[in-house]
Amino acid sequence: MRRREFVGLAGGAMALPFSARAEQSESMRRIGVLLGIAVDDPQGRAITTALTRGFQTFSWVDGRNAKIHYRGASNPAYLQRYANC
Repeated sequence: MRRREFVGLAGGAMALPFSARAEQSESMRRIGVLLGIAVDDPQGRAITTALTRGFQTFSWVDGRNAKIHYRGASNPAYLQRYANC
């Protein structure tokens, strides 16, 4: 192996970690949504669907670059417990 080939290979190998780091995707966002109604209620499903679509306008997709946690209950005691998580 010639000196120039070696230097070229060594330089390319050293640049690899920098290029891999530059191509990493954005960080995972964690979004918590606390509803005053049950999430499985028809109105709760409509709200969560609308919020999911709204987050997608910001390119925040659940499971890809965001993790969206929906919690809801009609009982205030449960809401207090969920808010303290």
